Amino acid sequence: MHDVVRDVAISIARRDKIAFAVRNEDVWNWPDADALKKYFAICLKDSIINYIPEVLESTQLEFLFMSPKNSFVAPNVPENFFKRTKKLRVLDLTRMRLL
Repeated sequence: MHDVVRDVAISIARRDKIAFAVRNEDVWNWPDADALKKYFAICLKDSIINYIPEVLESTQLEFLFMSPKNSFVAPNVPENFFKRTKKLRVLDLTRMRLL
């Protein structure tokens, strides 16, 4: 039942363009800058994260979860990545590399 509720919540968030979610994907791209500015949540779970932008242009972002499939190939989180995420309340960087 938990998976059904989660999947419905993700589909509603994607439809209404308030969240960006990637799960178990090897190839995907970050949304464009205009889309990122509208998202309240970003969830990258068990996916290959090949690239992390220098600055996350997401002024409305309140929830960020990044958990790569393989922590050995995950890129470092840039120093200025959180510069424009003033509303961020929940941050989970499981298996991410930080300098």
